Order: sequence, then C-alpha cells, then structure tokens
Amino acid sequence: MFIKRVTAVALAAFLLFSSVILQQVAAADTASLTAASAADSTLQPDVAEASNSTALPAEGAAKPDRATAGLTPLEKKLEPATVKEAANKPEVASNEEKKNDHYLPRPLPEKALQQQRSAQINLNTPQALTGDALPPWRDKLEEADVMKMQGCEAIADDAAKLVIIRPKNGAKEGFITCLDPGKEVKDDDIAHGNATKADKDYYEFFSARNAEAEAIEKFIAEHPGYTLHFEGRIYFYKELTRGKVPRDIQAHSFLKNNQLASLGNIGDVNVRFMTSAYALLKNATEIKDIKELSKWKFQTNHNTDFGSYFQGMESLTGYTDFSKWQSNFNIVYMESMFQNAGTDDFVLNFSNLNLYYKGGSLYSITNLQNTFAGFRGVLVANNWKVDFEYTKRNITRHVNALIASKNTKTEKGRTKLINKLSLKDPNLFGQTEEQTKNDYILKNLVVTDNPDLLELGAKAKYYKEITITYKDKTETLQLPACYDSRVNENFETDTSKPASGDYMKIVKHQVDKAIQAKEQEMRQKYNIPADMQLFPTQKITFTPTSLFQNYKIDYPPADVQMEAQPPEQTVYEGQEINQIKITVTSQKEENLPTFAFDQAWQTELAKIGLKFTPAAPDPNNRKVLAAGTISGIIKDNSLQQELDSKGAKTYQITVTGKTTSGKEFKCEQTLKITVTRQIAVGNKPETSGKLSLYLVAVGLLSLLLFSGRKTVRN
Repeated sequence: MFIKRVTAVALAAFLLFSSVILQQVAAADTASLTAASAADSTLQPDVAEASNSTALPAEGAAKPDRATAGLTPLEKKLEPATVKEAANKPEVASNEEKKNDHYLPRPLPEKALQQQRSAQINLNTPQALTGDALPPWRDKLEEADVMKMQGCEAIADDAAKLVIIRPKNGAKEGFITCLDPGKEVKDDDIAHGNATKADKDYYEFFSARNAEAEAIEKFIAEHPGYTLHFEGRIYFYKELTRGKVPRDIQAHSFLKNNQLASLGNIGDVNVRFMTSAYALLKNATEIKDIKELSKWKFQTNHNTDFGSYFQGMESLTGYTDFSKWQSNFNIVYMESMFQNAGTDDFVLNFSNLNLYYKGGSLYSITNLQNTFAGFRGVLVANNWKVDFEYTKRNITRHVNALIASKNTKTEKGRTKLINKLSLKDPNLFGQTEEQTKNDYILKNLVVTDNPDLLELGAKAKYYKEITITYKDKTETLQLPACYDSRVNENFETDTSKPASGDYMKIVKHQVDKAIQAKEQEMRQKYNIPADMQLFPTQKITFTPTSLFQNYKIDYPPADVQMEAQPPEQTVYEGQEINQIKITVTSQKEENLPTFAFDQAWQTELAKIGLKFTPAAPDPNNRKVLAAGTISGIIKDNSLQQELDSKGAKTYQITVTGKTTSGKEFKCEQTLKITVTRQIAVGNKPETSGKLSLYLVAVGLLSLLLFSGRKTVRN
C-alpha cells in the first residue's frame, strides 16, 4: 500500500510539472506569434473576414432555394420560373425528359455565371442582352407608331449596382412617357356615341404606360446608390412629367428625387420626340455628374419645357458643356432650371441659348424667373440670343398688360420690352437675403459676352470675399460676380473681340490684378519685409471659384517634410514596439538647411520607457536632413490602471524639430501607440492552457483515488 501511495504522489507531481512546462511554452508561443503578427500586419488578410466569407448558415436558418442558389439578382429576375424549374431537375435527365423541348440544363457553376454576367452587362454597350443588331433610330415617331411599340421595365443587377431600364418582353426598342391619356373612356361612352373604341384603346394604352413610368420611379427609389443603365433603343416620348405643368407643385418626372449615384449611359436615350420633362432630375442630391446629358439632341420644332430640370442637384461638380444643346432646339420655359444646383467646383457652359417662341405668348420667352437662383459654381453664358416673332394680336393681349410702353411696335420698343422681362430681370439670379436696394451678392460667377447680363451683374458681387492676411492684420476684397468674356490676347477686356471660352484665365486675370493692388497697399501700410511672399492658403483648382479664398503674406511654405513609418502601432503589455523610423527630407537640390529635433518631446518619451536614437547622416542621400528611430517597452505608472479599467491605453507622441540654418522652418509628426492586454493571434496558447488544466485535474484525481482506496484481503 505504501508503494502505491508513493507511485500516486509521483504521478501527480509529474503531471503538475508537465502543466508548468506547457504554460511556459504557451507564453513563449504567444509572444512569438503576436510579434510576428505585428511585423506582418500589412501582409496578413483579416482572419475574421476570411472566415465569414465561407461561414455556414446558422442553425435553424432557412435553407437556400436550390432554384436560385448561386444566381445573381439579375439572373433571378430574368426568368425566375424557368430557372427554378431547371434547377430542381434531377442531376441526370431521363430519356423522356431529353426528348421534351422544355427540358433545361441545371444552372451554370458560379465561375461560368460570372463570365456570363460580364458578357451581358457592358456599360458601353446599350444593346447588351439583345442578341441581334438593334434597329436604326427612328426619324419620326407618331402616336400611331408608338402604340405598336413596347413600354419599358426596370430590373436590378445587385452585383454591379445597376438599375437596368430596358424594353419589355424582350423587344429591341421601347419608350417611356407620361403623356396624359385624357378622360377615362368607358363602354357606356362608346354605346352612347360619346367616344369610339379607338378613344378607349388610346386611353388604356397610355394609362398603362403611365403606370410603367410610376413603377420605374418606385423601383429606382428602392435602389439608392445604384447607377442607371439603359439597354436597347429607348425613346423619351412627349411628356415625361406626371401632373399639370408647370403650376402643379407635385408635377415631376420618374427621375425626380432619386438617390442614384450616377446617371450611367442616359446620354444614349433618344429625346428628339420629347416635348416636356419638367422637374426631370429635381432634388437628385447624390448625382455629381450630368455630362452624359450633353449628348442629347433635341428636335427644333418641339418646344421643350426645362422648368426645374436640375433644381436642387446640390452635389454637381466638374465641367459640363450644354453649349451644343441650343443649336438643336429652342427653350421656351426655364423657371428654376438650375435653382440651388451645383457646388463651388461646378462649371456650366450654357452658351448659344436661343430665347425664341413663334406666334405664342410673350410669357413663353421671358420666364427666366429664378433660373439660376442659388446656383453655385461658374456659369459660362456666351452668345445668348433673343428672337421673338409676334403679331399685333399677341402684343395687344400680352404686352400691354405687362408694360406701359407705347412704343412696342418698333424694333427698339420690342428689344426694350424683351430685355426688361428677361435678361435684365434680377429674378434670373433670384433674390438673396443679403440683397439691398443697390447691391447684389450672387452665389455664382458669370462669364458672358451678353451686354444685358453684364449690365445686370455690374453691381453684383460674388458671395465669397477674398481676404489677405499678414500676421494679425486682414484686408478684404469684394470683387464683381460677372466678367466680360470679350478679351484680347492679354485677357484685357476688349468689346471688339469675340467671346473667349477660357473662363479661368478671364477671371484670374482680373482677380490677380485686384490682389496685387491690395498687396502693394498692405506692404506700404504695414512695412512688410520684401522677402515675404503672398500665397493662397488652399489649392487653386480648374474653376475660378477657387480663386476666392484667403491669401497670406508670409515666408514661403517650407519644403522640409517629416515622415514617420509606421505612424500608428498596437502592442500588448510588455511587448517591445517595432522601431518607428522618423525621416526629415528637403526637396531642394542645393543650399540645404540643417535640421535638429527638439529635446522636449524626447524627454517626455523617456518618461514612458521609450528612447529616440538619432541616425548617422547618409552621404549618398543629401536630401535626408535628419533621421532616427523610436524603440523600447512602454513602462508607465498609470498603464496598469488604464488596462484594468479600459483594457487598452493609447499614447500620442508629437515629434517636433526645426531647421537651424537659413530661414527657420518648423515641422512636426504625430504618432500613436496603443498598449492592450488582448492577444488576438493564434490558438496554441489557449489549447495548451486547457491541456495543462486538464493534466492538473487528472493528477489530483489520481492522488485522491489512490490515497483513499482501502486494501481488501482475501
């Protein structure tokens, strides 16, 4: 019995000793794994994401439908019933099934589906999914022709984030319209001779097309952030607006208020037969680019309504050229067309505008109220024309009610009348809160050769002021909002010259002259040193609006730069940080300054156990003015308290220094080091820890069993 007890104690001791060894191995493995992870963090994929990508469905979750498993949203919408039938077929078809014309193969593998989808969806090919060549565009499109065509539908390709608008029923051409079908025609109306069957067919046909447009609008609203893509030959026909235009505030097109990311290939849509698209893209606040619409070609004899077309599109940027629009048609209604649209980085070339209306109301050519009210950016408006063919009846009915002019029959009288009611009307640019009796503050710049617009804008100031700062002194410039595009080769105003399209140089020349004059005035006023220079505090871009900003008179910005690699790092408690390399460089080729790191931040660094070690100069790279490394293990009295309460602590270190020769330039770089107790790499320590606890438990159990067992003698 004594021997058995000794054996049990020895076994327990052995197991306890083994558990201690395993604990030490686990700790060593943890340290090496964590250090390796920190060193290679930029090269390692995210483990959690990788595991999620292949995660199995949760227990109890609905099983995926065999018919649609692995299919793209587009393929699910194309032929869902047919695909489902094919997917649920057995792996091997019977001979009878093979003879059946309706037998379909199983869905393609995922790789083949991706290739198929890539072939089907091509942003540059509007005829995708159509197979054969598309029919030519139509030269004319009457209602009788339209009633033989298909409408349109919308589907989504969620993988490509596309809203695809295409002709229905596999057709190669279709149209979208909101043409008013008129009063409902019932069978009783036909029976009593108040209508014909043709009237009923007309009503039912265009009511269905209105319903399709409404369905497309709803579908687009359900897919924010998607891009439009039109397939096949698609026409916008006559009215594209639901509601009474323009007085019905609810009137809008199927694209109004959308939250699309892009208009895609909307320029491929045929608009020759469109007569009105009031509020076409009103309040489409996420769209940044409308360049595609510059491809549209309108038909001259269709008087197009452009009211509120782009109103509220507050994200527009870049350069958009609509100058070629006007050669194809004549605008008759432009109220609020660009109201509250654009950003400071938006340039709109709206040249060659024809204000023309033959034999109609004078209101038709003069309704420019709020066309550019609140418009932001730059408006280029060269070669604007007014041409009004009138009759005595029109003048009597419209003109005399609007203006008490007795000389409306003469050319001079007509010109005066039209100017008063259109181009010289302040309502063209809207009213602002800042506007006073003799002063306008516009939200946009105008570059034009039109004398009426220039006269209107002569007293207008741009809404942004230019400021020039020297130390604590600031001077302000308020410059014109309108600039004459008729300039000579030096960009000086010359009304005998044709309009220039270089809007940036036109405005910059005038702004630079005003700034230089103010700078000279300030130099004399404040006795500014000659070696100080004037420079913008923000980047000047392609648009003249970027010229209107704050300028500073100071020594030139330093060409000395400081860089830290890596600028951020996370370590666990007691781990030595990877060396952080600090490098200071200059862009100069010669007359390089010398540089020194400040001592104060190095002292603070030492308080938390870290050290900065300067590097020796590199004779092969003279542009490196100074360099060094930060290393060590963070030791801080408050670290334990932070780790106990929050589990981590972040140290922010600002490295500073300055040049010690030539002009003094200061530079700095902020670093972040986070200390944590969490070890998120590998599972070997956890496994080893569990094993050691298991061995301890076995050892104790064995000891108890052997020591407590009674000896039974036969």
